[in-house]
Amino acid sequence: MTFNLALATVLLVALFGNAVAVHQPGGRSSAPPSGFEGTSGSGGPARSATSPRSGTTPNPDLIPESFEAADFVYDFNTAEVTSTGTGGTIRPATVVQFPVVKNFDLSFSLFTLDPGGVNLPHFHPRASEALFLIRGNIRACFSEENDGRVFCNDMKPGQATIFPMANIHYQQNIGSEEVLFMSILNSNNPGVSTTIPRTLALPLDAIASQFFLPKSDIMDLVGQIKSGPSPQGREPIDAKIEFP
Repeated sequence: MTFNLALATVLLVALFGNAVAVHQPGGRSSAPPSGFEGTSGSGGPARSATSPRSGTTPNPDLIPESFEAADFVYDFNTAEVTSTGTGGTIRPATVVQFPVVKNFDLSFSLFTLDPGGVNLPHFHPRASEALFLIRGNIRACFSEENDGRVFCNDMKPGQATIFPMANIHYQQNIGSEEVLFMSILNSNNPGVSTTIPRTLALPLDAIASQFFLPKSDIMDLVGQIKSGPSPQGREPIDAKIEFP
C-alpha cells in the first residue's frame, strides 16, 4: 500500500487535532524527497481561489482579512532544508515558514532519514508531537521524566505514534531505504532542544561531575558532537530493542 503526503497530513490531524517540528539552519539540497514530487489532481498546476465576502467575518482573530486561499497551502516540494546534519533532511513549516498557522497552534515538518540515520535525541518544550510514517522503517523511542519508563517501537509505513510534550525522543532509520515521515506539533512555535549538545553546552564543572571525568575528556566529547539528522554510528543497529 502506498501512502502520500496528503493522506499523512489528513490522518495526523484526525489523530492529533493539533500538532510538529524541528531544527537547525544550514543544509542539503532542497529538492523534494524521492517519490514526493507533488502535482494537482489533473497533473497540471495547483490553483487557488477565495470567494467574495458575503457578510461580516465570522472570526477575524482566527482568520484575518489579509489571508487568501493560497495562504493555507504550504508546498514541501520547494521548502527549504534547514537541517545541517548529513544523515537526512528536515523541512519545517512553523509560523516562520507558514504564517497562517499562527492562530491555530500547529506546525509541521517533513523528514527524510538515510539508512541508519538518526533524528537525534531532543525534546520540544512547548508541544507534543504526532508522527506519521510514509515510507521506510524506523525505531521511535521516548523517555519519561526521572525514574520513569522508556517506550520504543519499530514502525512500518502507515503507522503513527505520539511523543508527549517535553519528553526526550528520537527516530532512527532501521531499514535499507530512505525513510520519509511527517511530524505535526500542537504549537506554531514548538521549540527544540537537542539533548546532548545542549547538556554539553553547560559549564564544564557540572558536566565533569555528572560523568566523573576530567574536563579535558569532556572537551573531547564536545568536539565530536554531530549535527542532526546524524549518520549511523560506528556499530550496527541492534536487531532487537535493548536498554542499558
